[in-house]
Amino acid sequence: MNTHWIALYLSGQYPGMYTVPNKLDIIFKIRQIDSTNFSDTMIWLLHGKSDVEYFKTLLDSFKDRHGEDKLMVLLERLSVPNEVRNDPYEKFESKEIVISEYDKKTIWFITPFDKKHEKLQKIIQTYLNQNFSWWKIEVASLEKDGDGKYLWTSIDEFLEKYPLYVVDFRDSNLNVAIELGGILKTWKPCITIVEDKLPSDITWFIYVRKPKVAMEDDWTEDAQKKFLEDFSIQLKRYIN
Repeated sequence: MNTHWIALYLSGQYPGMYTVPNKLDIIFKIRQIDSTNFSDTMIWLLHGKSDVEYFKTLLDSFKDRHGEDKLMVLLERLSVPNEVRNDPYEKFESKEIVISEYDKKTIWFITPFDKKHEKLQKIIQTYLNQNFSWWKIEVASLEKDGDGKYLWTSIDEFLEKYPLYVVDFRDSNLNVAIELGGILKTWKPCITIVEDKLPSDITWFIYVRKPKVAMEDDWTEDAQKKFLEDFSIQLKRYIN
């Protein structure tokens, strides 16, 4: 991996990818992983350096402390394209990025608790593994992520934890409707999945339709493909 070319990209000077650099966002994402070694004092030492020197010093320092695998995780969080991570004048073999479960971001899945949700969760997770490997989807649990006693206080707690929610609103489930109301209260981003039409009060929602089947394993290949096409459009609105 060549940090010089990555630094060029982050500074907005990579050929064909000219952008205005966002130093604050990059420092924030570095500090999410390591707040100890990238303090204000350390950043102050870089004052006066050019943008390329600034970013290259940060990347090299991060790599020295945490290794290349952890640097790969950081680059995923910074949305650095694969094509700028190596010297474009040298041939290189692609390396599979392995991200630990601990480092992945979570999309919280709000769904009725029955067996039907397992197929949908598996389809979404497979799609994430293939396209956004630093994300995972998990089912919301009031016992694990709330106080486990009262629905509304539990909702308040777990809606503070995650950046994105997928709401499985099949059968107009009442508990899911209450949780959806909690998301509206906090203006958290969410993707709503339905089988039928939405209730009239929320018909203005952007939603993704999934096939209505007796058993979740009855999804046809075409139905799954159409669902993922629509779902990916909404997902990219938030992830990108």
